[in-house]
Amino acid sequence: RTAPVTFGGRLCNQLLSSAGWEPSTSMCTVLEDVQRSLMESGTEVDSTIPALRSYLPVMAPLERLRTSNFPVANSFCKEGITVMSPETARPFFGNIGELESTDKIALPLEYLGEICNGRNLETPAMFEVKSKLGRKRHCMVFNWFDGVPSGHAILPKWVLDDLGVDEREQVQVRGVRLELASYVKVQPHSADFYSAASSTGREIAELLTENLSRFSGLTEDTCVPIEVGGQIFSMQIVQLRPQAAVRIVDSDTAAYFEFKIDFEPAPDLEDTAAMKARQDRLLEEFRAQKEKQESARREFAERRQATLTRHYAATLARAEAAAGSEHRGSEGPIQVEIKLPDGSQVQGRFAPGAPVAALAAVALRS
Repeated sequence: RTAPVTFGGRLCNQLLSSAGWEPSTSMCTVLEDVQRSLMESGTEVDSTIPALRSYLPVMAPLERLRTSNFPVANSFCKEGITVMSPETARPFFGNIGELESTDKIALPLEYLGEICNGRNLETPAMFEVKSKLGRKRHCMVFNWFDGVPSGHAILPKWVLDDLGVDEREQVQVRGVRLELASYVKVQPHSADFYSAASSTGREIAELLTENLSRFSGLTEDTCVPIEVGGQIFSMQIVQLRPQAAVRIVDSDTAAYFEFKIDFEPAPDLEDTAAMKARQDRLLEEFRAQKEKQESARREFAERRQATLTRHYAATLARAEAAAGSEHRGSEGPIQVEIKLPDGSQVQGRFAPGAPVAALAAVALRS
C-alpha cells in the first residue's frame, strides 16, 4: 500500500476529508486511524539522519486548491473512476509504457464523445484527479483508448504514488479550467540533486525549466520526477502563480510562452564534520544550561536557608519573650523530657507555673 504521508511529514486521512468527516468523530479515532494506515502501508521512520535544514513551513494549500477556485470545464465530472498504472493495464491494453514518462491520464474513448458533443468546447482539455483523501493533481489527457471500459482510467505509477492511491482504487476525474503558469517554485527532496546538476555544467534554473516543461500541468503540494544526468530526483511543487494549479501547455505548444522558475534548497543532510561540530555545540549548550540550572538551584537553596534562619530566630525570640527570663529551663524542681521530631530528646528543669512557651524555647534552642 501507499503510505499516507507527503513530503515534509503531512499526513492524509480520510476521516479529515470532506467525504469522511463527521462532527461526532473524535481526535482519538483520527489518531487510531492514522496509526492503522501507517502500519498497513509498512511505513518506516528513519530517525538516524540529522537534517541541517528544516522542511518548509506548512502553507495553506488546501484553501488555494479549493474546488471552487477551479471551475468545471466541458461539463465533465466523473465520480468513482477506477485507476490503474500502465504496468497493471498491460495485459488488457498492451504496452503503454510511454505513459509512465508523462503526467497525463488515459481515458475511455466514449468520454471524448461526451466532451466534444458539449457546447463551448474548451481547449486544451485539462483534468483534475482527486483521491478519496482529497489530494489533487492536474493534467492533460494522454490518449483516448477505445478499449478502456467506462469508469476506468490509466495513470502513471508515480502519479498514483504521489496521490496516495493504490491500484484499482477509485478517484474523481473532473474537467477544469486552468491558467497558464507564470511562476513555479520547487524544492528538491534530496541534496544529491545539486551534485548531479553541478556535474552537467548547466544552470539549475535551466535544468528545472527544461524538465518542468515536459509536464502538462502542475499542482502545489505535489511531487514530480526530474531527470538530471540520467538520474531521477523528486521535486516538490512549493508555489505556483497565478493559481495553486496551472497548465504548462498552451493550445498549441509549450514553447510559445515562458514561466519564471525559482527553487527552495533541499533539506540538506550534514556530513560527518558538520554533525560533529553540531554535536559539540549542542553538548556545550547542554552543559551551559545544566550549570545555569545548578546555579539557580544553589541560589534558591541559599535563599531558602536564609529565610528558615530568620524564621527560626524570630520564633525563638517570641518563645523566650513569652516564657520570661526566669523560665530558661535550666533550673527548677520539675524535670521535663521533650521528644523532638527527629526522635531525639531534650531535658529541661522548670519551676512550678512555668508557661508552655518555656518548653517551646528549650526545644528551639536544642
